Amino acid sequence: MRSRIKEIASNFNIAKSNYNFSLIKKGNINVTYCLTGKKKYILQKINDQIFKEPEKLIDNIKKVTEASKEKGLTLVNSKKGKPFFKSEKGEYWRLYHFIEGKTYNSIKDSKKGRELAFEAGKIFGKFQKRTRNIPLSKLNIVIPNFQCPFTRYDEFLEALKKDVKKRAKKCHKEIDFFLRKREIRQDYEKIAEKLPKRVVHNDTKINNVIFSTDRKAKAVIDLDVVMPDFVINDVGDLLRSSACTAKEDEKDLSKVNFSENLYREILKGYLSIGKDFLTKEEIETLPYSVRLITCNLGMRFLTDYLNGDRYFAINPKRKDHNLERSKVQKKLLEEIEKKEEKLEKIYGELCRVV
Repeated sequence: MRSRIKEIASNFNIAKSNYNFSLIKKGNINVTYCLTGKKKYILQKINDQIFKEPEKLIDNIKKVTEASKEKGLTLVNSKKGKPFFKSEKGEYWRLYHFIEGKTYNSIKDSKKGRELAFEAGKIFGKFQKRTRNIPLSKLNIVIPNFQCPFTRYDEFLEALKKDVKKRAKKCHKEIDFFLRKREIRQDYEKIAEKLPKRVVHNDTKINNVIFSTDRKAKAVIDLDVVMPDFVINDVGDLLRSSACTAKEDEKDLSKVNFSENLYREILKGYLSIGKDFLTKEEIETLPYSVRLITCNLGMRFLTDYLNGDRYFAINPKRKDHNLERSKVQKKLLEEIEKKEEKLEKIYGELCRVV
């Protein structure tokens, strides 16, 4: 495998060096390596089972990174002058300059955690502000209806109907829970009519932010599903991933809670930038966003579990990995709904300041 990775890397415009390669195990979709030599790079094989047209995906990334004034992800061209390399096997590979810094899979409700939450909210606000002038018609639709709850619900029902791995009997509680969440889908239908579409990241997990040693957000990474859509996608996913007190695949559900303090800091950071460009309707729908995305992701994990784990990568030692992930989202959504009045109050206080 080492010689194979070395051969792939040699097709990019980088200085000759005796590079060391290490597999980065974070991430649920693509295969990622860190190259260390005279310089450091990130080498990725794009999952073409998920992304059917990788060149369109890379085209989006190039347009978005070129439009952003902040130094962040930078693609390295292949020796053929393209921002990717297609192997003889038809695999698509890309190479990024390495960005020094630190990432977090989760953050705690502490002084440090609240600082990170504010910074994460702020940098995603900057991302949307700096890309707002890209004509939406210039961006490719990589995965149609990516965060649409109606599409995700239909996929869930189809997976449940087929039950190809005969797993439905192991997750009746989770199935019943997500079947009952009709009001979230109904709310989306009303809200979507009022909102403009913008360039959105669509995968704003806290681990897609690189932080400096002094806890400042340096860069946003993982732009694979950047597309035109609604800002509630980005805000909701950031709140879901950052204000949750447990890992996304935590087995001990007693650890899963939703931090009001982190919720406040994320929104405060985001609105410190977003107030300059968001519409009144967009700001009004932000509290709903976390319920939408948490419900969507819980259904997506459960759908993938029923389908035999075809989308999200799993730990081979955890056969029910996607079911465990879905259980975390279910518990998190329950906690969010319990705190709905408190969260509305926090949101109201922030809006008065903005």
